[in-house]
Amino acid sequence: MEYAINWYDQYTIRHGNVRRKIFLASDDPAIMEEAKCKYPNYQFLFGDYKSAGVNSRYSKNGLFGIVKDIFLLRECDYVVLTMSSNIGRYVQEMRQTSSQDATFLFANLDYSYYATNGRDIVHEVLLDHNPLVPCEVPSDMDRKARRHTDGSCEMTMKVGDRITNDHTMKRGTMLGGSNQRTNQVGMYPAFKVKTISVPESYPISMVENDVF
Repeated sequence: MEYAINWYDQYTIRHGNVRRKIFLASDDPAIMEEAKCKYPNYQFLFGDYKSAGVNSRYSKNGLFGIVKDIFLLRECDYVVLTMSSNIGRYVQEMRQTSSQDATFLFANLDYSYYATNGRDIVHEVLLDHNPLVPCEVPSDMDRKARRHTDGSCEMTMKVGDRITNDHTMKRGTMLGGSNQRTNQVGMYPAFKVKTISVPESYPISMVENDVF
């Protein structure tokens, strides 16, 4: 709520007092009741939380419910979301097609933009990188542990190396990932690599056998 409160505080400076309305998209009814109790000065609007539940989200009502939530969120003046969520990213993409520039009209609560279950981002090294104190951890380190890797823990890399990027390790201008040549994990400067496209065959058989 902190982001929403700050946005409304700034909005009232320019436009005067308005009824503070918030559309809350959630599948947890407890959160909705908590919001109404903690913030009585706000008017909360809710979608159909039942259709968003795990047991019904793949039903027809579940589909209509999530589509409705997405389009309602698209029309909001300001949104608070998580970029680790497919829905959160899609909502922000939809807002970019609206009549206003939504680039800075949102707050992200976790990681930078990326695609869940999408292909790994692969970088090719353009310039050698030889840190004064190399600090490389094993490639089999748990991803949760990688997130807490010190931002000064840099990998050694050579021109032509390919790095499988790990978006959870980003620290400012430093990226993190696993070197496919050395199988070591570490940070590396973003300006010393470029993103490359890795081709893959399209699974036509999966589409043909799918039941709609």
